Amino acid sequence: MRNFFGLVFFCLGCTIWAHAQSDNYNLVVQVQQIENRKFSTTASFKLPLKHCQAWHYLTDYDASTAIPGVLSSQTTRLGHNKAQVKLLMEERILFFNIRMNSVLEFLETPNVGTDFVQTAGEAKSFQGTWRIEPKDNGTLFRYQSVFQPDSALPMVVIKYFFNRRLRNSFAAIAQYGATQQHIACD
Repeated sequence: MRNFFGLVFFCLGCTIWAHAQSDNYNLVVQVQQIENRKFSTTASFKLPLKHCQAWHYLTDYDASTAIPGVLSSQTTRLGHNKAQVKLLMEERILFFNIRMNSVLEFLETPNVGTDFVQTAGEAKSFQGTWRIEPKDNGTLFRYQSVFQPDSALPMVVIKYFFNRRLRNSFAAIAQYGATQQHIACD
């Protein structure tokens, strides 16, 4: 069975814990099916980080191993504002553990955000953006992506997993990001 999660690098978490924690960060997650077999995801949350701390967290790609389901992350710098990230993830679907590989390329616009595209992996296509915006008492993170799964599973099953898992995944990202207040920056 082919993986339909691709790189959501944020796919697991405890539902009750994640929901309670996400309220602290004004988490909003929306998933819409577009076209025939694609999903558009938008998410946002606010963290109590200085803008420079938020930028550091956003571009510390190897920190994604702190998110449940991400087993490993290897970053290779391709240039001053470009990075390649190889991810190994694992998801449990019904009675099966499925391991997934994904290679993403990130183009960084310093202190603004990143654009990413999957160059290899289980999804037919996966691309999107992260943006950070300074706000009173913190930084607003905004995420947008379009994902096309490579799966023979019915879309109703795929959509169920997307709706159920993505909120927990983004809650885990926000929760871990909030711990980055110790990062020293100017």
